[in-house]
Amino acid sequence: HERAFIRLLLEKMVDDEENPTHTLKRSECINLRSELKGNFKLSLPQAERIVQVLLDEQWLRVSTRLDDDDDDEEEKNEQDNDGETQSSRKKKRRRRRDSVHNKLELAPRSYLELSHYLTNLGLDTEDLPQFLFHRN
Repeated sequence: HERAFIRLLLEKMVDDEENPTHTLKRSECINLRSELKGNFKLSLPQAERIVQVLLDEQWLRVSTRLDDDDDDEEEKNEQDNDGETQSSRKKKRRRRRDSVHNKLELAPRSYLELSHYLTNLGLDTEDLPQFLFHRN
């Protein structure tokens, strides 16, 4: 079941027609569990755990690309009775939501160890990184 889920996740990330940036929101990755075919089934906690393991083991990473729909609006800092600003409460809520709205992309490890599999899925060889830099 886990292998089928990972295979489906990689297929969706590599699919150029629907996904030219090769990124998916974390929530979209988790929701792919409902698209598993055959008698493969995963629960929500199982799908969340698999995505987290892929991130922890550096098969996937949080994308650093900027989206067109990112807002740079400044929030007002109005004090309320608790002394906490509205913007700080919004930032806390936003951080919680951002974890599922973060865009995930293939990490360098995926390109290094799965390059043949990724090209078989349809990734152009020109899209494979030519140089990988390790930074601490």
